[in-house]
Amino acid sequence: MKKLFFALLCAIFAMHATAQPFFTGPSVTPFTFPRLSDTAVYRPLKTSAYSYDSVRFRIGSSLVPQNLYVYSWNDENYFKGGIAWIRRNTAGVIQDTGWIMLPNRMQCINVGIVQDASNNTYVIASYLDGGIAGVPVGFRYATYQWGIGGLTFTPASFPLTTDTIGGQRISMDCYDLKKVVFTWEQAVDTSGGDSDWGGVHTRAISITTSFPPFNMELGPDNLVAGTDTFGRVPDVAIGYSGDSVHIAYMVVNPPYAGAKPIVVRKCHFNDIRFGSGVVAMVREDSIDAATTIYNYPGYIDRYNDFHINIDCPDHYTPRDVWSMIYNADTSDLYAVTKNTSGAITSKYLSDYLYTANRWPTIVWNNTATRINYGWYSSRAGGYVSNKLQANGTTFDAATPAGTYKVIDYTSNFLYKKMSFSKQNDRTRQMFLVYPYLQSGFADYFDMRSKLAGWNAASFRPSPAAMENLTGDLYRVDVAPNPFTDGFALISNASANEAFEVLLTDLQGKVVHKCSGTLSAVNSSLREAGSQAAAGIYFVNTHSESGNYDKMIKVIKN
Repeated sequence: MKKLFFALLCAIFAMHATAQPFFTGPSVTPFTFPRLSDTAVYRPLKTSAYSYDSVRFRIGSSLVPQNLYVYSWNDENYFKGGIAWIRRNTAGVIQDTGWIMLPNRMQCINVGIVQDASNNTYVIASYLDGGIAGVPVGFRYATYQWGIGGLTFTPASFPLTTDTIGGQRISMDCYDLKKVVFTWEQAVDTSGGDSDWGGVHTRAISITTSFPPFNMELGPDNLVAGTDTFGRVPDVAIGYSGDSVHIAYMVVNPPYAGAKPIVVRKCHFNDIRFGSGVVAMVREDSIDAATTIYNYPGYIDRYNDFHINIDCPDHYTPRDVWSMIYNADTSDLYAVTKNTSGAITSKYLSDYLYTANRWPTIVWNNTATRINYGWYSSRAGGYVSNKLQANGTTFDAATPAGTYKVIDYTSNFLYKKMSFSKQNDRTRQMFLVYPYLQSGFADYFDMRSKLAGWNAASFRPSPAAMENLTGDLYRVDVAPNPFTDGFALISNASANEAFEVLLTDLQGKVVHKCSGTLSAVNSSLREAGSQAAAGIYFVNTHSESGNYDKMIKVIKN
């Protein structure tokens, strides 16, 4: 059996080393807001997005149908994050946009849209309260009334837990403007005053008669039974017409040793809303030895908290279905789906993308017939997406195995958290947001958003010809890889193309920097490679034209 497993691994490696991915290029201009020049988005590690069409939105004394889009961002190191909004009429014409900056203690922000008993509209934001000087004080949510003048903070935020030890990830999903479910990992106090991560908790709001902060209709703090001490990085999705809640999480017992399982559990919404402190959720699936990503301690804060994401069709009732995307390691992505026939399937998503693939996101389409997956790929040099049919095993015709829709090209591997809005059948188009780093800048980013038809061939409002953006058009790679001495860039760039190249280690530390023509940088890289210690590195290339900006993983034996 071990020989067979080794043979399979060798076959997969060989396939990745020889095959080439195919990318269909983006052709719709993104909406950029805020812009880099606004200095509002600083090194974003987390984004979220939510959308809802034909909301009865209060304008004066009238309720006027409007299409609403909201998204958030926050960074590392406790700089301020923010929330931005776009309000369109039902014809898609923008009526209002804006953003607000949030206190720098608000981390891991998630946003959604709800309405009170009088049809006033609010953005609800869940977050980790970072406290003072980075000492967490727990998980909370806040509400912001949304009127024609934008967002206004309502009187107070509300705590989801009274435990002040804190944690790292909190997730949230909303349903039909009236239901909200939160889940988070709660650090637990162990002997000697230390704290261990673990314990998946959940609470729910069902809005019928209350007003912000809706705490009168907030259920109790429930521990998900069986997750105490070792449940981590949970995500949540509401489905089955609002009756079903699914929570996916990783089990980290013991930490930093071996591949970790990922578990999916479900229960009825009311089991959380009217719980008694512990909620028993049915185990739907357990993927044994699913992920090793938690075994890299240096990655935990920056990368690991968002590598498991789950979604359900909001109103599909023939069967209670879901799909999840997760990182098996720093480069391999898988989807696990409970499909429309009731079977649980698994599919490898990142064919031929044998470099870094991180920060996955997911959303079902509006008819529960397709599942959209997205992430940042250093092989593509930007954000990509592919799509499975509802059976969870067959790639959509627009993205067969090894083919990816490019959402946008951007550099800088460290800050690439794209988000899809998980609201599906109440929106006519798919809504997504992502940070974008302009060439020559390092700290401040654009926030970009796009709308795409649910079944479009690419991220464009109408069908257009596909572009092959690999092949010989703009090629840059590294050879040999792995290497034992030096290495060089292989590119079809012109002899006069100016490059700037950074060689960084796994922690993002710059170990070598060079610039000049391809010939000049290769001379420098050969010398740097010969002197580097054995290990994993990333080659970040930036070119004068912008056509050869890419991050490439290299290994020195």
